[in-house]
Amino acid sequence: MTAPSHAVTVTQRTWGRAPDGVALDEIILSACDGVSARILSFGATLHSLSCPDSAGNKDDILLGPTDPRDHVLERRFFGSTVGRAANRIAGSRFALDGCVYTLDANEAPHHLHGGVQGLDQKSWRLRSLHGGDTGEAVLECISPHGEGGYPGTLKAEARFRLSVGGVMEILYSAECDAPTICNLTNHNVYNLCGSQSGSSIREHIITVAADRFLPVRPDLIPTGERRAVAQTPFDLRLPRRVGDVLDNEHDEQLRVAHGVDHSFILPERHAGDAPDASLSDPISGRRLELRTTSPAIQVYTGNFLSPAVIGKGARGYRPHDGICLEPQGYPNAPNEPLFPSIRLTPGDIYENTIVLRLSAKMPDHD
Repeated sequence: MTAPSHAVTVTQRTWGRAPDGVALDEIILSACDGVSARILSFGATLHSLSCPDSAGNKDDILLGPTDPRDHVLERRFFGSTVGRAANRIAGSRFALDGCVYTLDANEAPHHLHGGVQGLDQKSWRLRSLHGGDTGEAVLECISPHGEGGYPGTLKAEARFRLSVGGVMEILYSAECDAPTICNLTNHNVYNLCGSQSGSSIREHIITVAADRFLPVRPDLIPTGERRAVAQTPFDLRLPRRVGDVLDNEHDEQLRVAHGVDHSFILPERHAGDAPDASLSDPISGRRLELRTTSPAIQVYTGNFLSPAVIGKGARGYRPHDGICLEPQGYPNAPNEPLFPSIRLTPGDIYENTIVLRLSAKMPDHD
């Protein structure tokens, strides 16, 4: 079905069924300024995000498979909603109220992105859909008590909202019926040159408004230290070329992670402040600004992308072909008493707001 003509139109279709028999929906939000988003109910996935470059040419800036069915057939996290606890939990164990819970060790011996049946592997239900001045799709799913080893039943909601002016919002919320942990995020893999450009993200310019980051061990679990970014390659407070960051081959943290795969701690922000993070591409002129209510952003420079992973345009990916900016709580927070808690208690509501603003620098004219 298609909504009436408005600033943002909405189209929805069913394109198949998940292994559990649930219908798989695809929703397209299309703004009159040329920005569009393609959302899949499976995994509450942002499958594509298209926008014009400085010459007005429209392209998809998200890496991932061409066929939506590939999200079901092979787990790669491209554009998906990850949780219940995004990122890693050391030893796949945590204690809560005196009880020790054992989670799926899907990155043995650690737990990653919610385990075997994380939220990216679930069939979310399309609850509401509308166009108009703003286009919106609201998806919800339930993770039952014990799934992945987590206590309590979690009811999660993902709200995708597109507005004219290149503003894409992803709003997560969740409630539970027993004390549990919750840390949801979106796993977009960006390349502002375009998903089929063949370009790496080395020429992208990045900023992250963080004065501290979390160093990691060789297994990518945070050490517990909150280290100052000053005088390190992780100082992204001023614009830096991604390639210049990656080329610091003598930095021990870059060697450990084969690039950047670290959580950057955000200071308290206020309305009107500069973005929490930004990316720009001097080739296409595209710019992405990100704001979030989360305390940190995981920056991942696509270190383990591989030609074995075939993406849009039937092209195999290479390391550093894409970059993730994942707003979230601190990794392994349940096992680090000094990290901000990701505990969720009945009666409370978990929220994570991610606001993406897309633009393109127009070429100069004489």
